[in-house]
Amino acid sequence: MDNKAYIFELHDEHTKWLNDLKFYKDQLKKFEERLAHISAKNPDKEVKIQVEKFQNRFLIQRNEIDYFRHDIKQQENELELEEQTAPIVSVERTLEEEEALKERRETFVSLFEEMKKEFNVFVEEHL
Repeated sequence: MDNKAYIFELHDEHTKWLNDLKFYKDQLKKFEERLAHISAKNPDKEVKIQVEKFQNRFLIQRNEIDYFRHDIKQQENELELEEQTAPIVSVERTLEEEEALKERRETFVSLFEEMKKEFNVFVEEHL
């Protein structure tokens, strides 16, 4: 595969990831709305403790989305700069950076889905 095709694939992958992150951020908004509803409806101290735990987890996930989004955009900027200044991109370096982003994405998705399952159980118990 030539470098231009490889760079094009990376751009496509980054675009998909950015769209996925927007989806996860939208899901967090919905989770927060449900959590606020549960909190307003349930004055029980134990429920309030669980609500606070989920609020903290949502905040952590939102921050991770923002950091990850920033890092993807940084990678995009580097790719564009290299594409303009050096027609032959350092594929080895790019592959290492890309692999790190992929691993980070997989970890994020796994943790997010785990949190989502736990939250859905909590919602079912308290709605």
